[in-house]
Amino acid sequence: MGFRTQRDKRERRERRGENGHYLTALDLGSRHLRLASGIVDAEGQVQLIGYAEYPSAGINRGAITDIGLLSKALTALFNNYMTTFEHLRPQHLIVGVPGQFVQMHTLQGNTTVSSGVVTESDRDRAIENARAGTNHDSEQAIIHVLPQNFITPTSPDVTNPIGQYARRLDVTAVVITCRLAHMMNLRQVVGNVSGDLDISHFVYNGLAAADAVLTPGDRDMGVMHLNFGAGGLDVSYYRSGHLVHTLGFANGGELITEDVAMTFGLERNLAEYIKYWGLADPQLFDQYPDEPRRLLLQNGPEGPQLLKLPNGQDVSSAAQGQIIDRVALSTVIHDRLQEIIQAVIGRLQNRQQQTSGNQVFATSPNFMMGAGLVVSGGVACTQGLETVIGKEFSSPFVPYDSHRSYRVSCGVPRGVTTELFDNSALNRPQLATLIGLLRRGQLELNEDRRQMQLNGAQKRPGFFAQLREWAKKEF
Repeated sequence: MGFRTQRDKRERRERRGENGHYLTALDLGSRHLRLASGIVDAEGQVQLIGYAEYPSAGINRGAITDIGLLSKALTALFNNYMTTFEHLRPQHLIVGVPGQFVQMHTLQGNTTVSSGVVTESDRDRAIENARAGTNHDSEQAIIHVLPQNFITPTSPDVTNPIGQYARRLDVTAVVITCRLAHMMNLRQVVGNVSGDLDISHFVYNGLAAADAVLTPGDRDMGVMHLNFGAGGLDVSYYRSGHLVHTLGFANGGELITEDVAMTFGLERNLAEYIKYWGLADPQLFDQYPDEPRRLLLQNGPEGPQLLKLPNGQDVSSAAQGQIIDRVALSTVIHDRLQEIIQAVIGRLQNRQQQTSGNQVFATSPNFMMGAGLVVSGGVACTQGLETVIGKEFSSPFVPYDSHRSYRVSCGVPRGVTTELFDNSALNRPQLATLIGLLRRGQLELNEDRRQMQLNGAQKRPGFFAQLREWAKKEF
């Protein structure tokens, strides 16, 4: 009876997906490939109706290293998905791209308002003029155009200019471009899985993850978002509700795994497993004097096992295996984390000096972070990471008050529910990009439909022309 109940729930959920407008998101991580289908309502609430994941292959630090291996892994992922959710054919496929392949451009555009009252067409024309000014080479393609603020004779910070009186409308927009070669590689890989699959939109992972974990209040107060995954790190800064900076790094959790593997002479997969037993800073062990400092690594009947050795136990009395010093492990993790974070800070400080053309940033080119820093992605699970990031960021950005530090929190997806499993399983920072791809993808699809309707209204024949067409068909 229990099986029948679960099957009925799944079939009911899949029928809702068939009757509703759902979309499918693909997150290509360096450790895991994740696929999900969801329904996104007008308020941005996500209902997850399909989910599958599979070990990644053919991709390293966000870049495709072997199209054949990645195609094989994706085929297995989609096959598993279709076996479990046979009525949910992937549609409106949204695929994420990592930050190291994107560039951000802040541009201005304007248009003359002929009627004196701003219309939807006037707003779109101003945005398009800003988009047209993007100075990118032929190896980049535009994937996002994000209006930041509009300028009218009465206000320099208008969020919605439609209906306002103006003879001229100006706009500041953020344009995000992506490396065209990476997009073409992704299309080829998806096409290798099935000729029926087509990518509807590419979405920047950093933008998607921020959509999943940040609130409007976070963006208004000022917040630094770090999407810290295995293959890379996407850093985005928001203030006054707008995206001000975004940077992408190819250095992520995989670098830490490599360091652990080299230090302790372990295979890569085993090093990935062991590093989660370390802390982001070895000094944090002082706060937990009773926490065992050593681990015993030995082969068990079901694979490698880690056992905590009580402090003071004679190592020679332990069973055969490798002793892992957790303080040494944490030192390795901390040193690499510190290096990555300091590289981020250096890039941010350089970008800070190049903001004179940014309308949002021009009045006060400082990183005001009333909402602190929010970290998502798999590395966010590292115990003590908040302490390390808070300490590193406070030093350069709070130079006049050594007693102040920024609040650092772990970002998990908000506004998402599911019947697939317990909703508490959604509270994982690793799922931020995937859920955000659904939410941002729906915005992109909504914009597509709006443009189609607008173009259709402009091209729609008048009443008498429609009457003539009807007469031809009837008589």
